[in-house]
Amino acid sequence: ATSGPTPTPTPTPTSTFTPTPTITPTPTHTPTPTVTPTPSTGEIRGLVWHDLNRNLTPDAGEPPLADAIITLKNASQQVLATRVTTETGTFRFPDLTPGVYYVVETDPPGYRSVSSNNKAVIVTAGSIVTVQFADESINTPTPSPSPTPTATRTPTITRTPTITPTPTNTGTATRTPTPTATRVLDLGSAVAVTCNSYVVGDTRGKPSNVSAYSCNLAWAETGPEQVYVITITAKSTLSAWVSALEPGADLDVFLLSAPYPNACVAYGNWLASYSADPGTYYIVVDGYMGSVSSYRLDVTCEGTRFKVRIPVLFKGM
Repeated sequence: ATSGPTPTPTPTPTSTFTPTPTITPTPTHTPTPTVTPTPSTGEIRGLVWHDLNRNLTPDAGEPPLADAIITLKNASQQVLATRVTTETGTFRFPDLTPGVYYVVETDPPGYRSVSSNNKAVIVTAGSIVTVQFADESINTPTPSPSPTPTATRTPTITRTPTITPTPTNTGTATRTPTPTATRVLDLGSAVAVTCNSYVVGDTRGKPSNVSAYSCNLAWAETGPEQVYVITITAKSTLSAWVSALEPGADLDVFLLSAPYPNACVAYGNWLASYSADPGTYYIVVDGYMGSVSSYRLDVTCEGTRFKVRIPVLFKGM
């Protein structure tokens, strides 16, 4: 038998790879952030209260005082505004241009100041400065009359004659006058400073030689004091201020032309400024009513006190 031709095999087609399509996410709308404007003004707000324990801190149970007159002045002592406290004892001066202001309290009827009633503050843009005035009542209770003791009959004493010795002639003693003590600042721990600089200090452990200064004898500076010495070579506006005080602390600044409390030329609740001739001056940081605290002291000359460093105020005023 005759065999037929062998059939040619048909090739099987190879499948072609088809890539899976990538899903593109729908874009999400991102809102444009709103720009918050930077405030250009600051604010002063505060409290007047009855400081029953005289610790210069508003404590629980110490009531606020109404009818205190609060006057706001600028750096030139011009009156800008006046407030009268209500039963909440609070006051507020908003929208203030950055700069130096003085806040002055006129005590409500029947009260007198425990803290200083004239306080200088620095307002910066966006800041809220707190000023506090501590007052006490001037009405003191009348003491109850003490009963008059009943007189007791005293027996008569028989007089005994006394023999008088013949006096001996002695020279007359010359009276020696007692010298008047002059209080002097302790310069042993004085720190030298220069214009347009600052130092960090603490009044704890410092001497307390002076309790009053001639430029304001009413302030009882019974706390310890730290002395700084500065020499000026040209006529300048010398300014010194403290900041970063501990809560409730009350430190005052005094400028002296000599290391004696009666040589005071300028003072302030925390800032003092003086048009100074060339020479050596003494800057004293002292504690009102025994107050102590750490602090930062800035010293400037030539009218640059607000161009160099603006202090952050922590003082409970």
